[in-house]
Amino acid sequence: LPESRAVRMQIKGLPEAAIHRQTQRKQRQPPTGTGTIVFTDVEGSTEKWEVFPTGMARAIALHDKLLRASCHAHYGYEITTEGDAFMLAFYEPEDALSWALEIQRKLLFEVDWPPALLDDEVRDARGTLLFRGLRVRVGMATGALSPFFDDVTKKTMYSGDAYDRARSISDLPSGGQVIMDADTFAAASLQLCNDGSGQTPRLVDEGVFHLVG
Repeated sequence: LPESRAVRMQIKGLPEAAIHRQTQRKQRQPPTGTGTIVFTDVEGSTEKWEVFPTGMARAIALHDKLLRASCHAHYGYEITTEGDAFMLAFYEPEDALSWALEIQRKLLFEVDWPPALLDDEVRDARGTLLFRGLRVRVGMATGALSPFFDDVTKKTMYSGDAYDRARSISDLPSGGQVIMDADTFAAASLQLCNDGSGQTPRLVDEGVFHLVG
């Protein structure tokens, strides 16, 4: 079905506000109201740039292309980037988690990394691939959004509790991990068992952390 027709079928019978929200989501407009903020970062990128400058230029281009294409596919909004770090916003936590699981899977199994980066490939005793290429850390939080228009970037930016929690949480993961707050987990945990890949992500309780900021 054409996307516009599919959207109309999906939202038939919803309240007007919900219809408007779903329309905005499908149009990839900046989320408002409640949503999920995501921060990413490439682990160890500074050291890799020093050792493999040519390979890293190619690797970051592949990384950026994947994250942006997957963000669009999952109805996300790119807030901004800082170096190799991305800041994104999603209307629904399910979209954010689906995006995170997809990019981690593709970074590990599908990206054609430059040969210099493959020297860091890691497998366990059974030969299962654990790390390959760039290792991306992902942190996310869900809650009320406080959007504002930035006169410099000419884009919608965000502040507020969900933004601050996501930024703090993003300091916690190791490369290849996705860490989320309790609100995101409560809303999107079914995605952990059914992300469409045929592979079940491993859920680990990382305990209680005091978030700064």
